[in-house]
Amino acid sequence: LGDIIPDFVMGRTTCCLFVSIQYHSLHPNYIHERIKHLGKLYQLRILLVLVDTQECHKILKDLARIAILSDLTLIVCWSNEEAARYIETYKIFENKPPDIL
Repeated sequence: LGDIIPDFVMGRTTCCLFVSIQYHSLHPNYIHERIKHLGKLYQLRILLVLVDTQECHKILKDLARIAILSDLTLIVCWSNEEAARYIETYKIFENKPPDIL
């Protein structure tokens, strides 16, 4: 997995793991391994899920359960552009005070 464990680091205390519904359906253990390697390195840990298939309800429910049990914030997006906007927004607000949100 290299030196950087999460897919995206959006600040000193914030990181993101990314997975698509389709990829998770083909490799269901992938996200578990990623979470295990991540440990408790970050305060805010986001699981960003791309919905890229019509039949997603069962898999989304599974990913929501995984996120809750692993202390991750689940964000669901429907396009790569939307996923990128979430990542950019977290990075933009990295050093802003909470009251600006």
